[in-house]
Amino acid sequence: MKTGNIDFEAEKILNTKKYRDLDPATVLDVLKQEYARFKNKKQALENARTKLHRILADYLGMPPVEKFKEELSAAFSTGNREAVRTVCLEILKTHKSTSERIPILEEFYLYIFQRCSPVKILTDLASALNPFALPWMELPGDAEYHAYDINRQYVQFLNFFFSRQGMACLAEQRDVYVHPPGLVSDLTFFFKMYHCLEKRRRNAGLEVLKQIKSRWIALTFPTINLAKRTACIAANYEKDICCYAEDRGWHLERHKFATEELFLIRTEL
Repeated sequence: MKTGNIDFEAEKILNTKKYRDLDPATVLDVLKQEYARFKNKKQALENARTKLHRILADYLGMPPVEKFKEELSAAFSTGNREAVRTVCLEILKTHKSTSERIPILEEFYLYIFQRCSPVKILTDLASALNPFALPWMELPGDAEYHAYDINRQYVQFLNFFFSRQGMACLAEQRDVYVHPPGLVSDLTFFFKMYHCLEKRRRNAGLEVLKQIKSRWIALTFPTINLAKRTACIAANYEKDICCYAEDRGWHLERHKFATEELFLIRTEL
């Protein structure tokens, strides 16, 4: 299919209410992939829309942003850290991925930062609402938090939060599979997205891992599937991850929390 036709279909999709906040690069990438696989235009378009629906559906959740902006502003104005944590916790509850992490929130970040500190530059790939867990992280006041997500509303909400936190507004709408950031950081979060990328395209998760330039990489998988049943999702991908780390001479340790399995990688950066 000609590029112009793909651009036209992408524009139609992005003009719908459902997909208007999605990164255009994601839509174009999925369309190009499906039109390369299928000669039948109708079938290719149907497959592309199905795949885009799945991309949006995985761990989807959009909080009442304006309500939470008011609550965050009020909490920050008091100077009370606990008030800020309370609002952040409510925000984390609105997204499936971060809500699953709430039972392990304290121990999860304590485990990571005890091993990876000091962290002055943090990268969060496909972050969704995870940066609202900042009050539980051991980051210095002058740290940079670079968050990337395909959802424009998330990005705008995150930058509002960063501004109230007195931090640089470094959240960016970006599909990290299509456009890897290339930023050199101390720690990179790659939370519960490896397997989602693999559903989008085979080896996509591994390709993103290969592009990361970071002293530490915290890569995780859920231990509960979308049907709320216990599942060993990491087992489907551990061989590729472990082999790649071993080939690079990286140190990898694993830790299984109640709702999430962590692959903590010390690179040779």
